[in-house]
This record gives sequence, structure tokens and C-alpha cells, in this order.
Amino acid sequence: WRNAALRALVQEEVQVDVETMQLLWQITHGPKLRTRIIVVNSFSRAAMIVQELQAGEDFTRLAVDWSIDASRDRGGLLAPFSMADPSYPLALRKAFDDLTPGQCTNAVLLGDRYLVGRLEERVPADGISYESIEDRLRTQARITQERLLMQEEVYRLRNQPKMRIFDGTLETSFQDTEPERAEP
Repeated sequence: WRNAALRALVQEEVQVDVETMQLLWQITHGPKLRTRIIVVNSFSRAAMIVQELQAGEDFTRLAVDWSIDASRDRGGLLAPFSMADPSYPLALRKAFDDLTPGQCTNAVLLGDRYLVGRLEERVPADGISYESIEDRLRTQARITQERLLMQEEVYRLRNQPKMRIFDGTLETSFQDTEPERAEP
């Protein structure tokens, strides 16, 4: 019921345009990068890791030993991502832009952390044409936009001082809702 009510509240704000659908197609079906990353808390640690990599140390071992990112258990390996995907920080995407497979980045500042990355592979586009899935993209873009607007509405409603919530489950849900942190 809550999702349906929130969806009804934001319905008039949802606008799916061609640019959004094309971006979604590019992110989903365009070329991607397969990378490994090491995330640390200090520039000095990141600089030390860059030096060790230049001296021939194994990236995977360094990721397991030093990274504070959840990918450390996979040797820093990330799922393939699109350079067009705005959910990845611009600094991260730019760091990999001109690399060839096997090359490493320098230390990259991401918020209050530093990242060192290695490009593993440039994955080519999957060959699915925009026209063949245009209707599916329109639906996916609408759903994605609805979710974002619904989350914004939850934050707005939660922060209104005159709101009283009588449903205990809903109260708990609102209290537990925290904005997501943007991390690599």
C-alpha cells in the first residue's frame, strides 16, 4: 500500500524523454570497463600502493591486504560498468578513461577516500540495438525515475514537522530510512 501511495504522489512528476532512454541503453548495452580497485583512507597509503604496483607487486594481493572497499574479498574486482553511468563518481570514470588493460591509475580522491585502480578489460557493447528494446527502455526509465522520486518524497515527508504517523511499521520504516552514501 505504501509503495502504491507514494507512486501515486509522484506520478505527475515522472517524465521519460529520449535522452534518458538513450543513456539507459548506453549504460546497459554499451561498452563497459572491468576494473579492480583499492580504496584507502589516506593519500600516503594510496601513494605507497602506487609505488608498490610500479615495483611489480600483485594488485589482487594489495587489494586484499589494504582495501577498505567491499570488493577487497574479490581482489578489488568490480562488476563491469559503463563510462556513461552517472552512479559512478566522475573522478573514478575519468581515471580509467585513457588506460589500456593492465595499466593502473594514480591515487584518485573520492570524497574522503583515495582509490587506486587497474583496468582489467574493455568489454565491447553487446550488440543489442536501441530500437529493438525501446519499449522496454521506456518502462525501465519510468520505473527508475518513479523509485528516485518516491525516495525523495519519503525524505520530504519524513522531515515535515507536522507529520504524525500512527502505523508503527510505517513509523519504524521512516525512522530507519537514511540517505545513501555515494561510495565506489
